[in-house]
Amino acid sequence: MPNIHLKNLNPMKTSHFPNKTAFMEPLHHLADRLVTSFLPAAVRNHNFFINEVPTGLPIEHNNEWVASVISGMIATAVRNTKDNCIRLTAKKYGYVFVFEIKSACKTNNHPLNADLQQMQRLAEKIGGCLLINTQNEEKTMMSFSFPNLPVAA
Repeated sequence: MPNIHLKNLNPMKTSHFPNKTAFMEPLHHLADRLVTSFLPAAVRNHNFFINEVPTGLPIEHNNEWVASVISGMIATAVRNTKDNCIRLTAKKYGYVFVFEIKSACKTNNHPLNADLQQMQRLAEKIGGCLLINTQNEEKTMMSFSFPNLPVAA
């Protein structure tokens, strides 16, 4: 049986393992990577990010699917928030991760719901759930919960 040296593989490339990720990226690192791609739009809207996702939460589920949902959430937050702080947090409950994006601003739920419909379908496809909660029309929280289990081979 040939030896495979993982250090020679691109950790972000999954083609070496068709149904699994070759690298379990921490959720904190994924959030940082995605936020970086939205910085120009956030700056235009006078927003800034705070990533409070714990560093010790490796994603065992398909990184690309999880990243797609979180990317859609971040894009929605940036598009619908101005002059504000966008706070990213996450918690682990057994094998379930709950990723949240919070902002303290007045917002209209209709554009939020329309923006997230496609992300909701993907979240459900991977066994997760996407919710939007507006408190007193001054605080908005988007929440993505998903089972953090390895994808079956």
